Amino acid sequence: MKFNRINAERVVSIIGTIYMGLALMSAILLNGDSESIIPHSKIVIIITHSVCALLSFISIFKTGIRLKITVLLIESCLLILTNYEILGIFFFYFAIILLLCNNFFTSKSFFQASILFDFHLVNILLMYTHGWPQTIVALATSVFAFFFFLWIYKILKSKLSYLLPSSVTNNEVLQSVKPGSEISLKDYNLTERQIDMVLDYLHNNLSYNDLSEKYYVSLSTVKKDFAEVFKIFNVTKLEELHILFLQYHIVK
Repeated sequence: MKFNRINAERVVSIIGTIYMGLALMSAILLNGDSESIIPHSKIVIIITHSVCALLSFISIFKTGIRLKITVLLIESCLLILTNYEILGIFFFYFAIILLLCNNFFTSKSFFQASILFDFHLVNILLMYTHGWPQTIVALATSVFAFFFFLWIYKILKSKLSYLLPSSVTNNEVLQSVKPGSEISLKDYNLTERQIDMVLDYLHNNLSYNDLSEKYYVSLSTVKKDFAEVFKIFNVTKLEELHILFLQYHIVK
């Protein structure tokens, strides 16, 4: 993908890199957290911020959410254990929102999804060295944040549901498939290139132009391939295909 294409994801990555750079500089100037359960906290904080700053910088050039999720979860853990628990809690839920937007919780079992929240709970309990009153407040903050974001999700879902096209809500091709189930694109007679392009679009947010460059084909060829995919899944445009596939775990 050419770097000169500026999009919202890249802007977030750039701002995130600047933020991590500032966090690293402050960690160098400050003395760490003597009450943290982390030994030699200043050294650990500097190393962690350095790694996350590097990952944030890489994410400017590499699309996808994996690096962003990794940075958010690592920083969340560190911040909670070093007396910045409120910021750490919100970083955790930012990661959860990103995962939710990318269909993580419909493609994983309840047990797999609960591991994240169990880890978060243990992370908060490990800040007991700052005192139990502060730990209890952090737990209450996390519970509040969870239900607040859930409430916002319900509001947005109800307000935006009417915008879904009938080709998605009443899709004849996938109507027998339960939402959250795994769907293999090979079962629908897509070509190998069509499958790779669809997965790149879904997981790496590549545009038609990006796909054209990656697969060394003309833009018209990419559009033709997707037109055939639209026909197979009974949708009319890329946005409808994306919304339809968000309900399932799409694999090759």
